[in-house]
Amino acid sequence: MIVSCDMESSASQSGRMSLQEKWLRIHCQAPLGIELTGFQIVWITECGQREEGGGEKFTEELLPVISEGSFEEEAVRFLEKYYPKALKEAVPVPIRQIAESMGLTIIERELFSDGLDTFGVLFLEDGNIQDEKKNMIIRNAKGGMMFIDPRHYYEQTLGTVNEMIAHECFHWYRHRPYHLLMKMLGIRDDLGRVIRCPVDSGHSDTEERNSFNWMEWQANCMVPYILMPAKTAKRKIEDMTREYHISFDDSESGSQMEELISELAKFYGLSKQAAKTRMSELGFHCVEI
Repeated sequence: MIVSCDMESSASQSGRMSLQEKWLRIHCQAPLGIELTGFQIVWITECGQREEGGGEKFTEELLPVISEGSFEEEAVRFLEKYYPKALKEAVPVPIRQIAESMGLTIIERELFSDGLDTFGVLFLEDGNIQDEKKNMIIRNAKGGMMFIDPRHYYEQTLGTVNEMIAHECFHWYRHRPYHLLMKMLGIRDDLGRVIRCPVDSGHSDTEERNSFNWMEWQANCMVPYILMPAKTAKRKIEDMTREYHISFDDSESGSQMEELISELAKFYGLSKQAAKTRMSELGFHCVEI
């Protein structure tokens, strides 16, 4: 926290008291919880007037501020914590194993999506879900349970299922502070308690984004950066282009390019479109296929 305070002092000769404004950077910590028990100040240092706090930035609702330019850095931090091997070697990211290490439980047997419009649901605390007619469709779920509607498996690829798991993992990793603040403030709605993730969560750039929109946007954007980390993915693509004898500016390489993208998508557990988009972001601009 960056705070200002008036420091009281006295002149040694006259004994007169005086006040002097000081700006301080206070480093503190507390376990995440409703009452913030265990709050403690770790250390205090002086800082310049209205100096910006270093490190991560959050909105006043404790939503992380993540710009497009910081996606790579954000993904590296996630993988450093949960699967550093992917930052050293070109290996698939075992997102189900990561979810388990985060304390999440994946449940793939519930049919909860009205009209098949919701792919996944993440419970941030214990609770239930009702449909529009107030029928109970998920009962007695525990915080950390991730429900994925298996009916989507007939329409979606395995890559897309992995993407949804990674999506929910990122919610759990970065969006719980927002949930806890909403709970502390006594806001009684699903926002910040249960996150429903639609099949198509895209929206217009001109649409005003609320907290849910921002959380969905961040989680959607981060998935390919987590599942296909830049440094090692580049090496993998370069090896594959040599294997397939592909030139990215050769329009006659279409069939080979399609095969490469399919293999790359399967390797990283992404959809073909996500793999192709990620390749382009990494500087490998694919010809139209």
